[in-house]
Amino acid sequence: MVDVDGISIHDDTQTPMFAVVNNPYPKIIAFDPRIKKLLSIFQPNQRSVFSIESATKDLSRFIVSFTQTGLVAKSYAVDLATNQVSHLNTPYFGKHDAILAQTWPITVTARDGLEIPAFITLPHNSSNRPLPLVVYVHGGPASRDTWNVGADTLFLANRGYAVLRVNFRGSTGYGRAFQHAGFGQMGQKIQQDIYDATDWAVRQGIADPNRMVIMGGSHGGYASLMGAWQSGRRYKAAISIAGVSDMERQTLEVPKFWELASHSWYRYSGDPRDPKVRQNLKAISPINHVEKFSVPVLLIHGTKDRIVVPGDSYRMEKALRRHGKKVTSLYLKGEEHGAAKWQSRIKMWRKIEKYLVRNIGGRDGGFDYTEIGAAFIR
Repeated sequence: MVDVDGISIHDDTQTPMFAVVNNPYPKIIAFDPRIKKLLSIFQPNQRSVFSIESATKDLSRFIVSFTQTGLVAKSYAVDLATNQVSHLNTPYFGKHDAILAQTWPITVTARDGLEIPAFITLPHNSSNRPLPLVVYVHGGPASRDTWNVGADTLFLANRGYAVLRVNFRGSTGYGRAFQHAGFGQMGQKIQQDIYDATDWAVRQGIADPNRMVIMGGSHGGYASLMGAWQSGRRYKAAISIAGVSDMERQTLEVPKFWELASHSWYRYSGDPRDPKVRQNLKAISPINHVEKFSVPVLLIHGTKDRIVVPGDSYRMEKALRRHGKKVTSLYLKGEEHGAAKWQSRIKMWRKIEKYLVRNIGGRDGGFDYTEIGAAFIR
């Protein structure tokens, strides 16, 4: 079972035109006959990505993006009255379409029997297995990964890594029961799902058990810090981007703009007004288990983050150093919850690239002159 990702409503008539689902591939379900005709022109297959970017009010002309491979989408103008299709644009990196990494949907059976959806991305021509693996954990935790990958995953695959993205219990998009299964399970069964999916990749001969890293942002960063101590030496290193290290603090100090929706966070963490929940939050906070960390950690954080305060990473770094653990850090000046500026993204991904090479191998793209720009251009 999957949820509807979105429904497009006509501005004037207020009637539904089409719906979008990911099951596991993206699909447009047309209600309006003009949308059906539009789809018939392109005839998308299972692995296509088709997106309506804009349209005239009478739905006679459209701007769409389309790809049969799910990777590089070209833009087209379509006139339904004349059935004319005009190619508008192909992204610059479209010339690399044939060698970009492919992604496959998989299903992993968790230790308690729950079926966990996930996606595995393999480097182009990756016949020499097992491969170094990056387990890339999504945020939220009420979010999800989809089959249509982003630039981050393609970058990692280009450097020689298999990339595993796990829609652990509690992820959205797979029905109410699946999401509810993750309530109260942060740091617990949610983590187990991630570990079980990692072990699946090893059993399948995809991942080299001696070359695996866990990484992610926000909740994904938290999950990575948990994996650095909770899963033994399953991973060789962990990368936390704007990750929560103190779950008790994060739950007690809900950001102001979250307050009206704090109950949604409490579904996953528990209500901190309950003393038993407070104790559990302490138990699932990486900052309280620093002495158990068994692998190196890379911490990346924006200095103006208002969702997960940078103090979480500052304190985590100090605590790890105090206990003699291996820790590397990168603090992105002026950035908030992530890396929005191109300069910051270059700095961040070069740091990650070198860190992965050092800990599990893979390919280093080497110096690029854009790094100079990132260092000096404001």
